[in-house]
Amino acid sequence: MVFMGADAIPGDFPLVEPAKADIVEMGAVGSGRRLNIFVQVSGIDDVPRRAQILEGATWEAIQADEKTIVPDDEQDNKDGDALCAFIAYALKEDKRLAAAQGMYDPLDPHHYTMLVLWGHAYDFAIDRVPTLSGRPNALDYVELSDVLERMQSSVQHSLKLPEVPRLSVIGFDACDAATIELAYQLSPFADYLLASQVAVPIPGWPYDRVLGQLRVPFGRRMSPPEFGTWAVRRFVESYAPQRSVSLSMLNLALAAPLVKRGKVLADRLADAVAQDVDMQDVIAGIFGRSVTAVDRPYIDVADLCLNLARESGDASITAAARILGDFLIASPVPVAGKSKSDDSDVYPFVVAHGRNAGDTAKLNGVSLYSPRPSVDDQFRSVQDLYNQLQFSLDTQGKWSGLVHAVAEME
Repeated sequence: MVFMGADAIPGDFPLVEPAKADIVEMGAVGSGRRLNIFVQVSGIDDVPRRAQILEGATWEAIQADEKTIVPDDEQDNKDGDALCAFIAYALKEDKRLAAAQGMYDPLDPHHYTMLVLWGHAYDFAIDRVPTLSGRPNALDYVELSDVLERMQSSVQHSLKLPEVPRLSVIGFDACDAATIELAYQLSPFADYLLASQVAVPIPGWPYDRVLGQLRVPFGRRMSPPEFGTWAVRRFVESYAPQRSVSLSMLNLALAAPLVKRGKVLADRLADAVAQDVDMQDVIAGIFGRSVTAVDRPYIDVADLCLNLARESGDASITAAARILGDFLIASPVPVAGKSKSDDSDVYPFVVAHGRNAGDTAKLNGVSLYSPRPSVDDQFRSVQDLYNQLQFSLDTQGKWSGLVHAVAEME
């Protein structure tokens, strides 16, 4: 399921032609017996449109079919209603198509689902749509989790499932989404997150390469972790050597214990900064050297942990940083011989990560928000939205308070 927002926003790169190109890439694969591809697009036509992507699909073919127009009462994306309706449509169509082939079984553990959110993303929101006031309305990540919670309840009730259903993968064909905050926010609703730590260049994911093996597997269907590794490799190779990119698959089953370790580190850092003026400069400098990219308000978590362990000079900070850094990368149990498994507890938090250039060499798969006032004059207003994220709530605002304090030191 690919939910595409191509609406034009002043100052943003136009997405109409990239959206059309990506539909052609999906059409190069097309839906088949093992794979159904559904797309909803807003911002190209006067009305949003949605369709199953068949082999050879193009935007022009979708536009020519009046049946692809989204019903009036399902077009408004206020509070995520349009996304909720699209997911419901796609799941219903998938069930109908599979039942017609005698294949549908809602309890089949290998009936995988992936939702991809496509478009410009920043300030913890995606799918920006112009409003009459001229200000964009966006689906923020708190609203997104509300949508997914509604869908869980609806699908479980309608299919009479014994357990709450989860997406296998949620992906972001958008910038800066491979973060601990977003992973934690979405962990109740999906098993894995596929996203980039840095900017995603136009034209975005190479859908023909990423989806091709799902339509025609090499002998068997991939598990979600295997798919993530495949997608990471296909993405980074598609841009080498023209553009520097990065893509990660994150194991959301480990998001909660990861956040607990992150809170311990935040506590240690906050205590040190409050008690020692000299330590303020040390910590601020380490944060500045751990950024994911120049002028981006994010730090690479593993790089931060390494720099803190080496340079902080504080035993409690060093210990907390090493524990958090190890948890990101180390597998909970040996995974030899288990690559076919989709059992998330055999994989580390960073299941797969790829980058393709020297200026992304310091990236290790996942980021944390750390604003820079010099490049983000709106960081105070963004702080209100950030503090509504579950990560900020469950860490009692410790990380938010810390990184905004560090920003003030610079």
